[in-house]
Amino acid sequence: DPLVYTWKLESVPNGSTATLSSTSAARPTFTADKAGSYLASLSVSDGTLTSNFATVTVTASAVNAAPTARIDTVAPVAVGKTITLDGSASADPDRDPLSYKWVLISQPTGAGQALSSTTVAKPTLLVSEPGNYVASLVVNDSTANSDYAFITLTALAAPLAKAQLTDGTGPITGDIPSGTALILDASQSTDPAKAALSYKWRLTIAPAANTVAIATDTAAKASFAPTEPGDSVITLVVSNVATDSNLVTLLLKVVAAEP
Repeated sequence: DPLVYTWKLESVPNGSTATLSSTSAARPTFTADKAGSYLASLSVSDGTLTSNFATVTVTASAVNAAPTARIDTVAPVAVGKTITLDGSASADPDRDPLSYKWVLISQPTGAGQALSSTTVAKPTLLVSEPGNYVASLVVNDSTANSDYAFITLTALAAPLAKAQLTDGTGPITGDIPSGTALILDASQSTDPAKAALSYKWRLTIAPAANTVAIATDTAAKASFAPTEPGDSVITLVVSNVATDSNLVTLLLKVVAAEP
């Protein structure tokens, strides 16, 4: 005789919203949306009599999701510094504990350094030579590896500061009449890695009566017009975001301007 089917999803894991695609089809489906056991029952009828119940248990296992390796960025640092590589932002969707595997892929010629550890979240590295250091990180959740994460660390040597006094037409040597408009020129300062430089001019010594400051004291070319006779000392330091240069000193011997 033709059969009529009656299905029922008797129990599902906590939090599951699974439902049968049909309660009367011969082969209904459902989506196991949570890990655990799903119990279904079936009875059939031939129009006159109904069968006993048959049951089936479907066990769904959680599918492991691969972790993601992440490395925090590191700003350029000065040669001779020890830096920390930070992989602690790496994460696993299943919140499984992670293990770490770091590799120092490349470093400047002559550096010959090693990571303090290849298996901790935050190893350290001494950057002994200027240039780029490249490291990779893979994390594992005991089942799957992440994709590789990479970081390039830049170590910068100190820049070289150079300064001269000009009046706009050429260098100034000797005594300087008071009131002379001077240009403090640091444009010949250099950086080994050709990094961008910042400038800091300071008037460290001046006659007591002097009331004039250096104009645009953070520019490559600053200006200063001494108003009082006497010795003035101006210093310059340039920086490349990682470290400062040598200190350059300019001695200005200012004399009274001729009437």
